[in-house]
Amino acid sequence: MKINVGFPEVGMRFIADKDGFSTERGFGFTAIKILKCDVVVSELDGISRSVEIRSRYSEDYDPDTSFSDFEKRANEHILSILAEMNIPG
Repeated sequence: MKINVGFPEVGMRFIADKDGFSTERGFGFTAIKILKCDVVVSELDGISRSVEIRSRYSEDYDPDTSFSDFEKRANEHILSILAEMNIPG
C-alpha cells in the first residue's frame, strides 16, 4: 500500500456568527483559514493496481504546525477511512 499526501493548499471555511448577522463584519459570517490536500492510496494488496482511493483532508490553519504534523494527521485520516472500509492499512 502506498499513501501519497499532496502538498497543502490554503483555503477558507465560513461559520455563522452567534446572532446570525453582524453589522461590524457585514455578512454575519466569520472566515477561518484552513489547510487542505488530496490524499491518495494506491497499490492496495489484493486489489487491482489501477484502483486508487482518494480523499480530501482539511484542518484549521495553525501557524505553529509543521508540514510533517499536517502530513501525519492526513495519514491518520485516510487510515481511518480504510479501516471503516475493512481494508487493511
